[in-house]
Amino acid sequence: MKTAELIKSITNVKNPGDIQAYEKQKRNKLIKLLKEKGLSIRQIERLAGVSFGVIRGI
Repeated sequence: MKTAELIKSITNVKNPGDIQAYEKQKRNKLIKLLKEKGLSIRQIERLAGVSFGVIRGI
């Protein structure tokens, strides 16, 4: 399964890039879930459009 498809299945979003537009609390919850599922910070950064520093801090 491709990483983008994995993110879609875990978070129930249509497009992983939409995550960056969510309100901060919801965005952080989704990023935390993705990290718990084993996705790397770089994978999340590339597909969700959220910076490395933000993801690392969550």
